[in-house]
Amino acid sequence: ANVTSSTFTSNTAPSNSGGGAFFNGSSNVTGSAFAGNNANGYGGGARFGVTANVTSSTFASNTAEYGGGAAFAAAVN
Repeated sequence: ANVTSSTFTSNTAPSNSGGGAFFNGSSNVTGSAFAGNNANGYGGGARFGVTANVTSSTFASNTAEYGGGAAFAAAVN
C-alpha cells in the first residue's frame, strides 16, 4: 500500500492488531499522521505486516495492549 498525506485518528481494532491501520503487505507511508488510535493487540497507530518505509509521518498518543503503541512491524526502514 502507498499512503500519502493521510490522517488516521481515534480508531480502534477490537481484536488482534492495527488500531489506526493494518497494512498486510509492503507499505510506503509518507507525510501521514496516526493519533489517538488503540489496538487490542499489536500496533496501536499502525501494524505493518511485511516491510514498511515510513517517512515524514507522526505517531502520537496511540496505545496497544501487547506491544507497539505507535507501530508494530516485521521490518522497518
